[in-house]
Amino acid sequence: MKYKNKQSTSTISRKGILTVIAAGIVLTGAIVGGVFLFTPKSGQPHRGTSSETPRDEEGRSTQRNADEQRQTKELAHNPDKKQQPPAQTDRPAEATASAENGKRKAYATVTNVGIEGDAVEASGFISTIAEEGGQCKFVFSQKDRRVVKNSSGLANPSSTTCRTVRFAKSELGSGTWAVTLEYDSPGVQGNGLNTMEIQL
Repeated sequence: MKYKNKQSTSTISRKGILTVIAAGIVLTGAIVGGVFLFTPKSGQPHRGTSSETPRDEEGRSTQRNADEQRQTKELAHNPDKKQQPPAQTDRPAEATASAENGKRKAYATVTNVGIEGDAVEASGFISTIAEEGGQCKFVFSQKDRRVVKNSSGLANPSSTTCRTVRFAKSELGSGTWAVTLEYDSPGVQGNGLNTMEIQL
């Protein structure tokens, strides 16, 4: 009886060892297969990444080419080679030519219209020209009524600011008034780019 028990235990131990060995072989094969499957071959993109060139929101490539990478390495070793950006020049945008009267065309914008106590105030600017001496014309209109208030232009680095106009609100009367801005100088004519409203 003791001999039979020993033989039975020995058989069970051999089966357990064979099961563990078989499981180890299967596991090793799975690991090797996984590494082979997910390792990129030369000349092929890595799985899970796009083979397309990465681009920004405007469709421009964000991937650096060989020249850019070389320049980056050179700058890292020799910072003195870095080129300085050109000096900034604050020049106004050129006004476009107008065929009607030979003057250049500019754009006049009303920036603010409001009531301060018993007075109406309005301000604006000319965005495409910088000059002194031009005339700003604030036009207040309501149906068939039209009230014009003039001020002079002041040159900024890239635009012309109109001096704020201020006058008694009794000159307009009650109701809603539309306000536009016009500009005129010997060489430039400015047309209204927007309309603002004021309620009296």
